[in-house]
Amino acid sequence: MLSLSLSLSLSLSIFLTAHPISSSSSSS
Repeated sequence: MLSLSLSLSLSLSIFLTAHPISSSSSSS
């Protein structure tokens, strides 16, 4: 369960880093 949470967190971090503009759009 923990590994899944970590994997998701990492994926999200990478995604936001790769698409900073998209992150702003997702926020709103």
